[in-house]
Amino acid sequence: RALQMEFGMMGSSIWPRHLLLAAMAGRAASDVIGDVGSFEGGSGEPIELCHAQLDWVDADASCAAFLNVGLNCTSTWTEVCSTDHPLGSDYNDAPLSASGCSQCATTCSGPHLSTAEQLCERWLDDGHACNSTWATVCGTGHPLGDNFSDAPLSDYGCSQCGGNTTCSGPHVYNPEQLCERWLAEGETCDSTWLEACGSDHPGGSQYNEWPLGLNGCSPCQGDYTTCVGAYSLITELETKCPRGCEDCEDGNCDNPCADDQPERTAATCGTDECGDYLASVTDEDLSTAVEVGYPSCVNSTALSSVASYGSMGTFYLNQYYRSVARECELSDRLALSTDIDYTTCVGAYSL
Repeated sequence: RALQMEFGMMGSSIWPRHLLLAAMAGRAASDVIGDVGSFEGGSGEPIELCHAQLDWVDADASCAAFLNVGLNCTSTWTEVCSTDHPLGSDYNDAPLSASGCSQCATTCSGPHLSTAEQLCERWLDDGHACNSTWATVCGTGHPLGDNFSDAPLSDYGCSQCGGNTTCSGPHVYNPEQLCERWLAEGETCDSTWLEACGSDHPGGSQYNEWPLGLNGCSPCQGDYTTCVGAYSLITELETKCPRGCEDCEDGNCDNPCADDQPERTAATCGTDECGDYLASVTDEDLSTAVEVGYPSCVNSTALSSVASYGSMGTFYLNQYYRSVARECELSDRLALSTDIDYTTCVGAYSL
C-alpha cells in the first residue's frame, strides 16, 4: 500500500502519482512539469530523445523514444542526455526497464502490474512455475517489501495457478476487490486471516487478527450488525468530518489544539461529504450498532475494547454526532432524533 501511495499505478507504468492523476484528467505531463522540449541540449545528444515533446507518463512511449535511437533496456537518461530526466532527477540513473514498459518487460521487472493475471502470464511465459518465488527467481528483495519475497506465484490468486480463493492473492490492494473475494467465499466482515486460513498473513503476523472490514471496503461500512460495521460509525465520522486539531489534555498528540480552539470548524468539516454522511446515519443504525454490532466486538482480538460502546447506549453516539454536526455547522443535515432515552444510565446521567 505504501508503494501505491507513493507511486501511481496504471497499466504497465510506474510514475509519480501527481503525474498519473494529471494524465487521467486528460492533461499532458508537460502541463505539470513544464515543456520538456525547452531543455538546452548537450553536444552530440540525440535531439529526438533528449528534446522530445513526449507524454513521459506513458511508459511504452518513453521506451520507444529510447529504443528508436539505438539504445536498449539497460540504458539510462544520463548516459545520453545532459539534462535531468523530464520527470525529475530521481529518474536520471534508472534503467529503461524500470519504467515497466512492455518492450522491456521481464520476469523481474514490472511488479506493479495491475492484475494478478498479467503477472502470472508474464512469469509463466518466461518459463517459471506456480510455486516460483521472487527470491528464488530474481535473487533480490521484492519491490513491495521482503514479506512478499518468498510468496509463491500461486499466492497471487491468478486463474493460471488455481484461481482466486479466500487465502490466495494477499497482493490484492484494492479493498473492494479483497472484500468481494472474501464475502463471495462465505466469510464475513469480522472474519480474520487467521480464522479463515489458519496460518500467518503473508504480509506479516501482525495482520493475523485484523478483521476483513478494517480494509475499508464499502460492503462492511454500513453493516452495523458486525463489529467492524459498528466501529465504522466512529471511523467514518472521523474521516468524512475531519478535525482541524486534537483536544488532548496532556498535549501528547500530533496536532494539539490551542487554548479555546475547537477541534472542528466549518472550515475543516463544513463540507457536502460530511453533511451527506450525517444525513445517512439514522436512529435505527445506532440502535443496531449498540444492541448487536458493538457487543460482538468482545470476540475480536483487534477490536475487543470497542465492545464498551455497546454498554453506553445510543445516547453517547447520538450526542457525539450532534457535537460534530454543531462544530461543523451542519446540524440541519443531521438525521438523528433529539429524543433522549432517560431509561438508560447515560440518558439519566445527562439530566
